[in-house]
Amino acid sequence: MENLEKFIASNRADFDSEMPPEKIWCGVEAHLNKNDNLLVSHKLLPQSSKLKAKGIKLFMRIAAAVALLIVGTFIGICIQKKLDVRASDESGTPLASDLKEAEKFYDTRIKSDMIRLAAFKADSTIYFDLRQIDAVQEELRHELQQAPLSSQTEIIQRMIQNYQIKADILEKVLQHVEKNSNQFINKDSIQNESI
Repeated sequence: MENLEKFIASNRADFDSEMPPEKIWCGVEAHLNKNDNLLVSHKLLPQSSKLKAKGIKLFMRIAAAVALLIVGTFIGICIQKKLDVRASDESGTPLASDLKEAEKFYDTRIKSDMIRLAAFKADSTIYFDLRQIDAVQEELRHELQQAPLSSQTEIIQRMIQNYQIKADILEKVLQHVEKNSNQFINKDSIQNESI
């Protein structure tokens, strides 16, 4: 090996004057463009450059983690706000306040009609039908608590319609029962007068 080193040292000027052909440089350049990672290779970079590359990679990972943490926190806050709005008093929406007013109105009316109906000997199927309407109303109330905001309007409208239906049924039953009981009373009074 020493002979080779002596030969290179003595003929150094001859080696430095020679340049490789242009084709070789084009080939080397093409090879470098294909392998961008070649610069990060342990063989080509000095130790300080290797540390810088590792530091940049570490910094990018930390920045990505921080960005994910910020985005996750923002999404969590948005979801919590939506849950808080849903859990808060529904009186803020006009339709929800309509439901509360309708509940008060129809509860009073239905209780009054039920008291009037209790005075007559009504068919038990009437009470069964009214309980079914109440069961549907409870299902709607449960559905309203779990429904997204976009479908709550439709559920509230159906609940108000159920109150109207129940009140209308009671009113018609009472009219029918009162009409029929008056006919019996009139027949009885006519029979009593003729005797």
